[in-house]
Amino acid sequence: MMLVKYIKYISILLFLGLLFSCSKNKSVDQKIVATIGNRNITAAEFSFQYELTPSKYTRLGKAESFDLILDGMVNKILFAKEAQTFGLDNDPEIKKIIEHHKHYAIIRELYKKHIRDSVKVTEEEMRSAFRKSKITLFVKHFITKNSDEAYRISKGLETVPHIPLLDVSKTRVIGNYGVVDIISWNEVNREIEDILFHLPLLKLSEPYFDGKIFHIFRVVDKEIDAMQTEGEFVARKSSITSAIRKRKEHYAAFNFVKRAMQPQNLMIKAESLNSLTEIAWNNYSKNGIKLENLKYEEVGNIFDNKQELLTENLAVYKGGTMTVEDFIFTYRLNPVNISFKNKSSVRKGLENAVAIYVRDIVFAAMGLKENLNILLPVTEEVRHWEERLLSNSLKQKIFNELAETIFDSTELISKYDSTIGELLSDLRGKINIKINIEELYAVQTTDTGLPRKIDFFAIRTQ
Repeated sequence: MMLVKYIKYISILLFLGLLFSCSKNKSVDQKIVATIGNRNITAAEFSFQYELTPSKYTRLGKAESFDLILDGMVNKILFAKEAQTFGLDNDPEIKKIIEHHKHYAIIRELYKKHIRDSVKVTEEEMRSAFRKSKITLFVKHFITKNSDEAYRISKGLETVPHIPLLDVSKTRVIGNYGVVDIISWNEVNREIEDILFHLPLLKLSEPYFDGKIFHIFRVVDKEIDAMQTEGEFVARKSSITSAIRKRKEHYAAFNFVKRAMQPQNLMIKAESLNSLTEIAWNNYSKNGIKLENLKYEEVGNIFDNKQELLTENLAVYKGGTMTVEDFIFTYRLNPVNISFKNKSSVRKGLENAVAIYVRDIVFAAMGLKENLNILLPVTEEVRHWEERLLSNSLKQKIFNELAETIFDSTELISKYDSTIGELLSDLRGKINIKINIEELYAVQTTDTGLPRKIDFFAIRTQ
């Protein structure tokens, strides 16, 4: 069985959100906004739920949206408690999903500990970036895959056509130089930017190898805005700091992933990958359904007479193995973008997804060794997902039981709604619910400048 070995990883930071601000007072996060029996809802927990709430509800205005969100949280908690009386918390599938979410909460804390908290931005870095932001460079860009040719181009011994570094909208025609790139600060990666901003006018750069091709640059002209006032620097300081931080975090994350994953010797089994690609592509081309949209009971159906493939190893690494079934489970909960343009693009997307999921497994194991699982943000998030899953499981149970005797869809929905309403009224009547309005309305959210809680970063392979 042929093996495919991945030896390079490039980490790319994708912000779906950020962690809670380090400067926030933790005691404020733990203020109690509501009590349901012996279950407290903290300000931090409410803020987290707010981030998961669709904007059509958060746009209703603070009082209405806060009341609506808290009411939903109370209902979720009550249904989850009721679900436990039926033993639904013993469902192995629910436990597996909860464990999945716990691992991603741990990864978030691992990122905060090793990347976010280690990155500092100095005053000199901010001022240097501000000065660069006042400069526009006009650059010729040449590429080649041949190292000897790259050397000859850099010495002016050979000429090749200009290739736009960004896109055609960022080009200009300048006299004898023809088409050139228009480059400003923070538009290209740090390595290329350092080359361009330190390159003397009209001088060809030394070849820069990005892992695939060689780049040679030539700055043919530049424009400098001489108006660099202290007031403008102060006004732009926050945005400049944010841009520098993101770039430094990107670099730190890249190196962290590289250090963590190289010893794992990740190997993806080509035969299993090819079989999975074939099935995924055929199912999509015939039915228009992607793997992440399949219901649990449908997964087995698309494998037909290849059920044994589900138990075959798709990836092998120092810390363990990943079966095809493991991959599908993770992919459905946390799908990675896969192009279904053709079968080749599906295979490449699946390769990338496998590398991402193995990386996440490795990172979660690292976090567990560092006891990050006992941190309050992790335990609160685990509880959130546990209650959400149990609440939904109870509702599904009620619906399924009603569907056994009611066959008219309109009548079924009506009966389900009334049954849920009656149960909720009964549960609320049996427990003491206390809402602390003052603490509730004092909760800060992203609408009032608080960064999001969740970090997510991904990895690409090449």
